Amino acid sequence: TLAVAREFSCRVVSKQDMPQCPQSASTRLQLFFGESNQTTFGCVGCGGCSNMRLQCPHGAIIWSIVAEFLDQTSIASPSHPTTLSWLFKHFVAKHRIDSIIGNIGLHELPYIQ
Repeated sequence: TLAVAREFSCRVVSKQDMPQCPQSASTRLQLFFGESNQTTFGCVGCGGCSNMRLQCPHGAIIWSIVAEFLDQTSIASPSHPTTLSWLFKHFVAKHRIDSIIGNIGLHELPYIQ
């Protein structure tokens, strides 16, 4: 994400780390994403993984959201039980996102194939 942001002269305007398991998430994630109490925030396996919001020239905004696995539940709600469901069906509509760029690790290939 940061490499793409540099190419477009974007800058980080806000950043919130995901807590590494077994630590629990804080209300700072709720504030970062502007979510209600129905959205739950858990922990992730990676250390130092951060959610970011970047501002680019001419008003473009880039969001970088931590999602390690297809069935991850680190961000979820009653109607969106996985992070990717929440991202694609709730967050994208709420923020009127035009494009999504993902990075899928090799560990996910068996689940996709």
